[in-house]
Amino acid sequence: MASLRKIGHKYYARVRWYDDNDQQQEKTAPLNTNLKSDALVRVKKVTKYEHIVKDGEDYSAIFVWEDDDNTETQIVRRTVQDAIDKYLTFKEFRNQRKSTIDRSKVGLKSLTDTLTKNRAVSTLNDDDIEKWFKKSKEKGHKPNTMACNRAKIVSFLNHCYRKEWIKKEIYFPSIDNTQKEIKCVSEDLFRDIQGLDSVDSHFKRAFFLYISTGLRRAEPFNGEIIGNQLRVNRESSKSKSTRYVNLNPQQKEILIEMRERADFLRVKYEYKQKSIEMRYSKEFKKACRELGVEDIHLHHLRNSYIIIRCAITGDIMAVSKEVGHANVTQTQQYADIDPQVVMSWFPSWEKIIMERLKLKESSSTFNVMLNDVNTAKSGKRARSARVNEPALLT
Repeated sequence: MASLRKIGHKYYARVRWYDDNDQQQEKTAPLNTNLKSDALVRVKKVTKYEHIVKDGEDYSAIFVWEDDDNTETQIVRRTVQDAIDKYLTFKEFRNQRKSTIDRSKVGLKSLTDTLTKNRAVSTLNDDDIEKWFKKSKEKGHKPNTMACNRAKIVSFLNHCYRKEWIKKEIYFPSIDNTQKEIKCVSEDLFRDIQGLDSVDSHFKRAFFLYISTGLRRAEPFNGEIIGNQLRVNRESSKSKSTRYVNLNPQQKEILIEMRERADFLRVKYEYKQKSIEMRYSKEFKKACRELGVEDIHLHHLRNSYIIIRCAITGDIMAVSKEVGHANVTQTQQYADIDPQVVMSWFPSWEKIIMERLKLKESSSTFNVMLNDVNTAKSGKRARSARVNEPALLT
């Protein structure tokens, strides 16, 4: 029988029972009232549907006071789609970005595409994950696409487990071979793109801005110009952190030109901002194809900037913060590229990179010498030598 419980100024119905392992379980149902007289009436309703509250798997009870549109208590079956809808609403309550929620929808659709219609969420199991793998392979999804979808599905399944919509955690193995090859726009390729007569001069200047600042495609339009810096706000930043990008006079001029063009297209032709941004990607892709290059995109201009910055500074932490990476692990991939390879891609930076490498080598040599001196002073080396001496024969 459900009992009455008051938490703060509100009343709740408390349902207790023992599971198969003799462990006491408990669930509370909100009665949505601060009046004890109403609460006593409503707790009787909860007692009537106590078995549904306890079960909480395929079916759930929606009481009259929980939905203004209901005139009586309803018993509904919670399908996978119902659970997804509630999960996405929860993400909206947390003020997650629309782009993040949209990506979750794509990942979760890859799950519902493998299930039968109106499947109860409580019946999800490991077999469904195997079916998802098979379906993704049949559709020709690449490992990185599968890994991205998997992350969204795992987050959803964890939410279902916490809400007790599923009784046990579902094993979802990770996706192998997801390491991306770091691609960039070499100095020669960029020079060839800038030399094409078919590319409008405005887009050539925009490409220069991207490769010389490391900005993401949307950031020139979403950021705020403050003096000689572009402030990329955390609300529009992929890493959800604010950063400042220094601009020289030429870069600032290009940035203002791009924003004025976007304003003109929005006002005169009612273009959407997304379409305006995508045009730069399309123009860059068109230029690459004209040169016979198929696997390079606008984002690879940013990669070029990060690779160069890592090579000339050797400071991964500073570069990670500068380009707005969520963590230094992302930056490490760019820093791991052999400096000799970087210099072959960007010969204009060879002298600076070589000077940095010489300085690093000199610093390392000095540290080794300093360590030897400190070791000798402390007598550690002598003691170590004595320990390793062979025992005298007697």
